[in-house]
Amino acid sequence: MSPPRETMTLVRLQPRYRKRPSSVRRILRPRRRRRTPPYGLIAFALLLVWAAVIVISQPRFGAEGRDDQLRGEPTHIVDGDTFDLSGRRLRLAGIDAPEMDTVAGASAREALVSLIANAPIVCRDTGERSYGRVVATCRDAQGVDVAETIVRAGWATDIPRFSGGRYQLSEWRARRERLGMFAR
Repeated sequence: MSPPRETMTLVRLQPRYRKRPSSVRRILRPRRRRRTPPYGLIAFALLLVWAAVIVISQPRFGAEGRDDQLRGEPTHIVDGDTFDLSGRRLRLAGIDAPEMDTVAGASAREALVSLIANAPIVCRDTGERSYGRVVATCRDAQGVDVAETIVRAGWATDIPRFSGGRYQLSEWRARRERLGMFAR
C-alpha cells in the first residue's frame, strides 16, 4: 500500500559518488607507469642496419660470370702467396709461403712470379679475409691449382686447418725430394 500522492515529499537524492578533492584523487588513483622505450627493439633495429651496411659494402667481383670469381693477369706479386689481381690483393688459400724478410722469401716470390706473371688466371673467393686480403683459390689457364704448384715446387707449406689437408701430399713430396726451401 502506497501513500497517496499528495502526501509524498520530495527527497533530494545524494549523488552516488561524491567528487573528491584533486589531492585525494591523486593518492587513490594508481600511478600510471611511465612507458620505457623498447630498448631491445631499438638494439635489434640497429643490428639489422649494421648488417645491411656490411652486406652492401662487401666487394663484388668481376662484371662477367659469377660474383665470386676474379679473372685477369696479376699486376703485382707481393710474396710467395700474395699478389694483386684486378685492383684487389689476393692471398692463396690453404698455404703459407715465406715472407719477404726471410731467407727464402725472395725465392718464393720469384717462383710465384715465374708461375703466374703475364698469364691469365681465374681466382674464386673463399669468403674469408686475411689482413684485408681476399683469400682465394686460383687456377692458371690450363686449370692447374696455383697453390698446389707452389707447394709442389717447395716454396710454400700446407696449412691443413685452412686447406683440409689438400696440399699435404705435395708438401711431403717436395720435402722428400728436397725442393725449394727444403733443399738444405
